[in-house]
Amino acid sequence: MTTSRTGTNEWKKARARVLARSTVCHLCGLPGANEVDHVVPYSRGGGDNEENLRPAHRSCNRSKGARITGPVLPRTRAEVAVAMREWERTVGPSREW
Repeated sequence: MTTSRTGTNEWKKARARVLARSTVCHLCGLPGANEVDHVVPYSRGGGDNEENLRPAHRSCNRSKGARITGPVLPRTRAEVAVAMREWERTVGPSREW
């Protein structure tokens, strides 16, 4: 049985280091990121090196897909406030802010 590249100890350690540095999603700017996104997608030649990895929410990462994009930040303060209230209601107040 073969192991996928994301199932290796090396990948798991890199993922843990990225998320230990920050859990603020690089795509939307909100805390609570639980995945690691490839800035340059693996399918487009990006590597699994930490310089190419950033924290991301699962939904933000899925929305980005295999595109190379900049951050998809909320447009207004009101949108950020609504998203923060929703997040805090789900997981409790953030101490990173």
